[in-house]
Amino acid sequence: METDENIRERLTKMREALGKVDICRIDLIGVDLSGIDLSGENLNNVDATRVDLSASNLSRSLLRVSNFSNANLMESDCSFAILTFSTLYKANLTRASLIGADLSGATLVKSDLTEADARNSILDFANLSGSNLSKINLNNARLIQADLTGTNLSGSDLTGADLTLSSLIDADLSNAKVKRSQLSRAWTKRTLTEKTIWINE
Repeated sequence: METDENIRERLTKMREALGKVDICRIDLIGVDLSGIDLSGENLNNVDATRVDLSASNLSRSLLRVSNFSNANLMESDCSFAILTFSTLYKANLTRASLIGADLSGATLVKSDLTEADARNSILDFANLSGSNLSKINLNNARLIQADLTGTNLSGSDLTGADLTLSSLIDADLSNAKVKRSQLSRAWTKRTLTEKTIWINE
């Protein structure tokens, strides 16, 4: 059985020799790949359950229909990555960069996106129910029909975010920045807005 270091070395040598990574037949489940550079790689349909990709570079990578359940992506760079229909159940995305990333249809249930930068990201039809989105930057993000039920959005920046038909039922918007008109297009039953910072229309 390969050690984490052997897998890391194989991926690095492959990238240097071929200019790309071939992940076929490489088991990434639970592997420590923290700090690795996989930017621009094709990692579609990968099972990376419990993988440690903290502080890694995944910018502009293709990560469609991949499984990152319980993965550690803390402080990783996923800017402009394509994560459509991927599973990130209970993933740690604390302080991760998701700028311009496409997470349409992705499952991020009970994930931690505290202080993540998700400006201009696409989260249409994504399921983020029960997730911690405190202090996340969702400036100009698209969350059309996203499920944000029971999320912690306290201190978040929702300036310019499209929340059309999204579910904010039981969500906490304390100290979040948002316009009233944005919420008028969303489902807001029992949404906590007592301390919301309302942006002028």
